[in-house]
Amino acid sequence: MEEQVLVVPRVRLFSGEAFFGFSGGNPEKYLAVVKAYRSFRDRSSVEHDPSWKQIIPYVVLTWNDRIFATRRLSTQTEERLHNLISVGIGGHINPCDGTGDDVLERAMLRELEEEMILPWKPEASLAGFLNDDTTDVGSVHFGLVYRIECPAPDVAVRERDKMIGEFLTFGEARSRVKQMESWSRFVVEAPELVVHG
Repeated sequence: MEEQVLVVPRVRLFSGEAFFGFSGGNPEKYLAVVKAYRSFRDRSSVEHDPSWKQIIPYVVLTWNDRIFATRRLSTQTEERLHNLISVGIGGHINPCDGTGDDVLERAMLRELEEEMILPWKPEASLAGFLNDDTTDVGSVHFGLVYRIECPAPDVAVRERDKMIGEFLTFGEARSRVKQMESWSRFVVEAPELVVHG
């Protein structure tokens, strides 16, 4: 059976002009729309159709003044993101994540568990949203940015054959911005997410 992903019609998500980049204001506005108009569709039917936005939980791990960054290797499935640096861990929401109001958080925790080894229970808070209609990938995705402040730097990438990772200061991350996917650029340049710069 084909993978199904959670989507929201673009016209419902954005009643007018869509924002560009990171938006940290009014989380209830977008959450209410996602909860009211979400549905599951075959991934192949929405992967290149910008009239649908695939909802992606995007987890940012921070520790003191550092942010966790990964580089996606060519063995990773999303070819459009190969060798780019990312400061977010995330993926599609699937029917296995449930249909209740907690589906977004359940999907976020599942993706985190699939991609990272955390020796402690994560506590995430919704920090904002990501949108970039200027790229093929961005035009069909909408990010929910969750932030987890790590109690220690003892995290590791689970699938080391697909990506490598390390903690960087926000300054180091900003110096590598040209090597980053657009969502990661938005995150490291968002003043409300930077800890001690």
